[in-house]
Amino acid sequence: MRQQAIDRYGAQRALEGGLKIRTTLDLDLQRAAERAVNSYLAGASGPTASMVAIDNATGQVRAMVGGRSYQASAFNLATQGQRQPGSAIKPFVLAEALRHHISPGSVWSSKVKTFPVPHSGERFVVHNDDNRYSGSTTLTDATTFSDNSVYAEMGIKLGTAKIARLATSMGIRTPLSTNPAMTIGGLREGVTPLDMAHAYETLAHGGERVDSSLSPDGGPSGIQSVIAPSGLLPNGHRSEVNQPEMRRILPADLVGTETSMLQTVVQSGTGKAADFGQFAAGKTGTTSDYGDAWFVGWDSKYTVAVWVGYPDTLKSMKYDFNGGPVLGGTFPALIWHDFMLSAAALAASRAPQPSSGAAGGSGSGSSGPSASGGPSSGSPAGPSTSSSTPAPAPGSRSRRGAVTGGGGSGAPTGAPAHSTPSAAPPAPTPPSSPVAPSGRGTGAAPSTPSGSGTGGGGAAHGGSGGAGAPTGGAGAAGR
Repeated sequence: MRQQAIDRYGAQRALEGGLKIRTTLDLDLQRAAERAVNSYLAGASGPTASMVAIDNATGQVRAMVGGRSYQASAFNLATQGQRQPGSAIKPFVLAEALRHHISPGSVWSSKVKTFPVPHSGERFVVHNDDNRYSGSTTLTDATTFSDNSVYAEMGIKLGTAKIARLATSMGIRTPLSTNPAMTIGGLREGVTPLDMAHAYETLAHGGERVDSSLSPDGGPSGIQSVIAPSGLLPNGHRSEVNQPEMRRILPADLVGTETSMLQTVVQSGTGKAADFGQFAAGKTGTTSDYGDAWFVGWDSKYTVAVWVGYPDTLKSMKYDFNGGPVLGGTFPALIWHDFMLSAAALAASRAPQPSSGAAGGSGSGSSGPSASGGPSSGSPAGPSTSSSTPAPAPGSRSRRGAVTGGGGSGAPTGAPAHSTPSAAPPAPTPPSSPVAPSGRGTGAAPSTPSGSGTGGGGAAHGGSGGAGAPTGGAGAAGR
């Protein structure tokens, strides 16, 4: 919030000008987000999580978890943590495919595939998780079970530059590379949980990107309203209120098709642990050597991105979930599930109750005036926070994930890929207590694997984000 205020009003005025700033955060949802994270990842030595929850209707940030503690680290993982998305990038590939009239029922081969890397002598070799393949599969089932081989072939045929442009137009603000491995999430530069939530919200809002009028670059805003004690604000007045700004990116019928496909991920696929008994759609993502794990999805009210990993270094989470690997369908999906249950219960408690005849009451969820006397926010139900000084600034450094090529798999854990989603396994069982790894990483970047190329075309298994694929290609560990 503080950085957004500085970007819009200048450092001196934002920090010393006495501006009365109301945030968009819903304190009840914020507490729910923190509970969901801490219930699984409270250990100080293990992986942590970042979460962003955005209101589908307004684009306002309603909850954000940027790390364990601002006192321990000022670096905000939610807004600054640029990590590899793995298969969580596939909805952008899928949207581009549907734009080109590729049918959800189209049939694709599911097997190890090799692709040449343009302008280099390298090859991009694509594997599914645990080398599970179905032989042939529909695009819907390849989405349900996150088949890398299908998505890599389809994405390369569509054109990686087209996919990158669409993802950018949907809300990703970090530069997106166009190497072949980007089709399964192997980027040279990572993405933030905030941007992933913003981009998926374009699907949640029927194909319209929802920007914020008070955000300098149109992205999601944590500022609800601002009042100046003197002088004029950029809008020419003494106060301004954040307003949603819509831009049509995808046709509504296309989004309806994609939504139904991404619902199967939650209903019977790699994200089954996220199923909380109501409408939900989304996608899991896991990177090579289990360095990053994601679940990003939406219900009828909120779009929520959850990332899990080690905050200070790229470190494998191969044994951090009940002694097994952290996939997108484990901690991230479970955290997402718990938060959405809390959000649904909160919405029900705030719903207007039948009146016994008393007049003059108001709905319990309406947002009241700020403590500083500012105008009512006009935002959806839920309390806002207000202060005369913005929230503490996150750190200014940039954290980039270093694994590339981490895509999905062709089947959920414990079952081979199938052409029908009905054979998916049960949702993962959360550990009774977080499994703490033997030690924290030191912050050093992982070494590039031997033989990695310099052309930046493919994804090096466990390698640095800018490395090309070694001859023979890179595997993809996750879903």
